[in-house]
Amino acid sequence: GKDTRGRFTSHLYKELNQCRISAFFDSVGLRKGERISEILGYMKASQVVMSILSKNYAKSKWCLLEAAKMLEIHEDDKENKWIIPVFLDVSPSDIKEDSGSFQ
Repeated sequence: GKDTRGRFTSHLYKELNQCRISAFFDSVGLRKGERISEILGYMKASQVVMSILSKNYAKSKWCLLEAAKMLEIHEDDKENKWIIPVFLDVSPSDIKEDSGSFQ
């Protein structure tokens, strides 16, 4: 989302590329009227999808749509599709218990 793009996600993307790990990074976010199908296509084609969970993650309908798609893709092929959650300024317990910004 917007709160992670410039301060964490872009740096992670650069590091992955330097390690020769092919990655997709939505550097500008979705604008009103754009289709999310491109991002969902990249997710479906990927072996690993990394989700950056931040304080504002649950406030974004696009992030929640991506999360639902990640789970759907993983459920369809658990052995070959992996989801890596990265907790940025939140803890796993905030999400599990629907506390903090995830209420």
